Amino acid sequence: MASDQCCDLAAHTRPQNSAEDRVKRQIGQTLIASFEGPLFSTEIQALLELYTVGNILLNVENLHDIPQSLRLIQRSQESARTAQHPTPLLFGIEQEGGLASHLSTSLQATQFPSPLGLAAGQSSTTIRRVGEAIGKELSVIGINWNVSPVIEPITDLTEPWDSSRRFGDNYQVITEYAGAFIEGLHNGGVATSATEALSQTLRETYRRLVTDGDLNEETLDSDELWILEQLSGSDLLNSIMIPSLAHEFGDNDVGSEAITFIIDKIIRGRLGFQGPVISNYSPQRSESDKCLVHEPLRALLYGSDMVRLPTDYTTQIASINAIYAAVESSTLSVNAIASRSRRVGTFKSQFSSWQRSLNPPSPASFSSLLATHKQLAHAAYRSSIVTLQPTASPLLSIPETSVILLLTPSVPQIDTRSQTSDPFEPLGRTISRLYPRIRHVPYTLSTGLTSTHVAFLRRTNAVVMMMVCLSSALAETQDEFWRSVEAILADAQTEIQQRVVKVVVGAGDVRGFTQGEILSHGWWVVECWEYTRSALETVAEVLIGESKAGGRLPVHG
Repeated sequence: MASDQCCDLAAHTRPQNSAEDRVKRQIGQTLIASFEGPLFSTEIQALLELYTVGNILLNVENLHDIPQSLRLIQRSQESARTAQHPTPLLFGIEQEGGLASHLSTSLQATQFPSPLGLAAGQSSTTIRRVGEAIGKELSVIGINWNVSPVIEPITDLTEPWDSSRRFGDNYQVITEYAGAFIEGLHNGGVATSATEALSQTLRETYRRLVTDGDLNEETLDSDELWILEQLSGSDLLNSIMIPSLAHEFGDNDVGSEAITFIIDKIIRGRLGFQGPVISNYSPQRSESDKCLVHEPLRALLYGSDMVRLPTDYTTQIASINAIYAAVESSTLSVNAIASRSRRVGTFKSQFSSWQRSLNPPSPASFSSLLATHKQLAHAAYRSSIVTLQPTASPLLSIPETSVILLLTPSVPQIDTRSQTSDPFEPLGRTISRLYPRIRHVPYTLSTGLTSTHVAFLRRTNAVVMMMVCLSSALAETQDEFWRSVEAILADAQTEIQQRVVKVVVGAGDVRGFTQGEILSHGWWVVECWEYTRSALETVAEVLIGESKAGGRLPVHG
């Protein structure tokens, strides 16, 4: 393939090559585009009308408020209709709950617990209702595809920041809860994708091909493969999104053979799945990387039905032209494109129609949905909170006049609605309803314990320490800070001969903390899985006795 396919592309021009218009339209239906900003630009219009790109993956930057979002989506659908797309655009977004809630961040949609938090509640019924509520809120503004849930189990290799997006480490539980979530989303009117699918199996396939040079699909067995088999057998799967592991495999023949094997032998053969397989391109590499430019083409050659384009417009056009050139040279067959386009069309038609896409409801419809989902969200959060001791909050054993020290890490604010840069303000504010003498002192991970912390620690009656585990490094640094705090408290209690109540509030993967050691030093530990406003307010209600923790640990490994 010529390297000049990646360079010197004029913007907004009709592509010039010998591929037939019908094939170009079919190619467009396999492509997923993303873009920056909230406006319907000439670049978006070119993608939809000149290149008939049939699918859009939205992010938080695209959505500012309900009226703007409705205009953006409707204008895009009108553009697709003008260009005679066979089906309405598929508009997707990641709306899983917890920290992966783009709609909650930008449009103040209902905030629901993360999948791991929902799993802690141990109720398929609640998970199904949450999925339906999310689906309805997406559908009412014109988003007809939720790129979720993650169906991969939590393993020793799972990064802490990624664990909250999973339903736990037990494959049977994951199958039950992921199935309930998918069913709820379908009831709410949106399509779904089982994401991060078969990533472990894909790595194992690559390893065996490298070491053995051959592979039999019957010898492959994994928890994630069992999960997919059960969900596929229940007819719940709309689409399967497999990770692009080019940054791990490189551009070698074994990597391509591994991906082709997974799609042809496992997904199509063993599972018998006939819906679209979606390839998620790797964002780790520079947009100017020629390998990244050709990654959508490689994904189609390996057997994927839908492929994500890079985000830069010039690179997007380069990727599309590379696919055109491959069809023209018969590197990618016309029949393969037609087959993929048919799969995508069947997938899209289940959850979209021109009548609905071109006639969106009023913004008031979204607001009315929020009111009906408020109680469900609060109940789901109460059920998600987990305490590691069977006792009630130890704060309830001290007078309301007690001084409470709230220690919180310096981490990014995730609530765009907040008037403060401190994400833990809701935690302190809710605790102050019972204990007005609360002192909120942040700690930075680079500086650690300071003289200010020591001064407050020596004159407090209780310490509530927030620990956010979004990475192994972050957990280790906070663990060091906790050890310093514990040492100061031990000395202070010896001096004043007064017991200090000690509480740790965990947000994230519980495996990231040395919980056994924390418990052995008399700390009362409560887990809220995330540091969204809803999670922090709910865990604070547990601390001051206004609510009870209703969850159990969903991770046992």
